[in-house]
Amino acid sequence: MFEKTVLQLQESNSVTFCELYPIMSQLGDKLKDRFSDMFFGAVATQILDMPCSKKTATEKNFCDALQRGIDYLEKWFDFGDKNVAFMLQSLSLKCEAPTFQQVKNICAALHLNVNLYDLYDEFSTHKEALRSIAESSKQRRCRQVDNFLSVVKLCRLFSIVWSYCRCLAVCFPREDILTHECQMA
Repeated sequence: MFEKTVLQLQESNSVTFCELYPIMSQLGDKLKDRFSDMFFGAVATQILDMPCSKKTATEKNFCDALQRGIDYLEKWFDFGDKNVAFMLQSLSLKCEAPTFQQVKNICAALHLNVNLYDLYDEFSTHKEALRSIAESSKQRRCRQVDNFLSVVKLCRLFSIVWSYCRCLAVCFPREDILTHECQMA
């Protein structure tokens, strides 16, 4: 999981700093879930098919490895709500537009000396544009889900049609299918 997350952060051209906190938070949550569920992966599950005495010691080693991963992540990444990455996630516009309070808190966290009246004027001027961008992002994700579901439905339809064709091929001799198709035309 660490490797997959690191590759996602290194190789993706679309990941921004605003998306760092959710990615790291998801990694931490997955590690904690695996630890509490004692899920170590498919290969490890196969390895654990062993006598009980060895299995317990091996499970403990796997749990220790997960705990070291969790500890490492918590040591080197601040999951607190005062973390700049936590605050900046509101600027990603993936779900909703940031509030003025969030923008003000980001400025404070970055130690930006800004005039609050000017900041509010700028924010209120661009508030509708930010909402529009966030809304279009939501709609784009909904369209992606709809497209995926359409493909799934199409695959299901193809499967049904393919099953029907196989059934026809089994039920009718080859020349009868051709005769049947000609009669339908």
